[in-house]
Amino acid sequence: MQITRFVLGGIDQGAQVMDELDDLQKNSIDFYAQLRSLYQQHRAAELRHGKSQEPSASFYDVPAATPGGAPATPGGPPPSSTRP
Repeated sequence: MQITRFVLGGIDQGAQVMDELDDLQKNSIDFYAQLRSLYQQHRAAELRHGKSQEPSASFYDVPAATPGGAPATPGGPPPSSTRP
């Protein structure tokens, strides 16, 4: 009984997104890249537990991370390597 419900639920979900996928395929230049981008956005939202991402000071700023996990300071010395 559980398997039947699971299978029918999957078929129902597939039918619900079929039109959106067809529209996306017709209107996107690179369908695979668009799907990948949508998946990455969805996964990032899952990892943030649905909270929106905090806006950066500038749209073009990309924070760089040091090997220790702390953000790198602009204009500062490069992070030192801890490898022997």
